[in-house]
Amino acid sequence: MKDVFSRAEHFQTKEAIHQHTNAVVASFMMDNVKIEIFGQNVSTREQNAYRHMIIEPNYFAGGVTLSGKRS
Repeated sequence: MKDVFSRAEHFQTKEAIHQHTNAVVASFMMDNVKIEIFGQNVSTREQNAYRHMIIEPNYFAGGVTLSGKRS
């Protein structure tokens, strides 16, 4: 990530432990939009960022409430 995005405005990385797994988050601005890239050393489908991306459209479409129940 650093090789590709380190020159972007406000580029920074941080390491954290997310749900008992090491994670790295890179953030930066591009075309006045804040971008965050989240990664863990686990398979893509097991990463929380991937799961969030799959579920998120249902929230925006009104298909799932925050409790997880269909509206």
